[in-house]
Amino acid sequence: MKNLLANLWQNKRQLFMGLAVIFLLLLFLDLNNRIGELYTLTNQRSVMRTQVEMLQSTEKALRKQIAYATSESAVEEWARQDNNLSLPGDKVVIPLPQPGYTVVPTVQPTPTMVVLENWQVWKLLFLGEKSPSP
Repeated sequence: MKNLLANLWQNKRQLFMGLAVIFLLLLFLDLNNRIGELYTLTNQRSVMRTQVEMLQSTEKALRKQIAYATSESAVEEWARQDNNLSLPGDKVVIPLPQPGYTVVPTVQPTPTMVVLENWQVWKLLFLGEKSPSP
């Protein structure tokens, strides 16, 4: 009887030790998963920080452009350089061509409309090539 109780106690002890080992194994596996997730999230955070810094610098540059565009100096620059406007009191100088110089007009060719048949439109749509005109 004593031997049976000793064996039963030994079996229970082995069972508890086995359960403890399995529990610790599961605990370490969960810890490993959490460390992997921490690594992934840390990398994502650094990528997000970089993107935020880039967007903040873009916003700063755009704010500078807006501030300049709404300033008096930008309006004056636009009026004088782009539209050839002058202020009262300015002396406008218009360069004249040399005597005997004739301006050669540039001829603008008028585009001609090409009418395509329906089958030519479908061929162009699907095959991407234009058939020769008859």
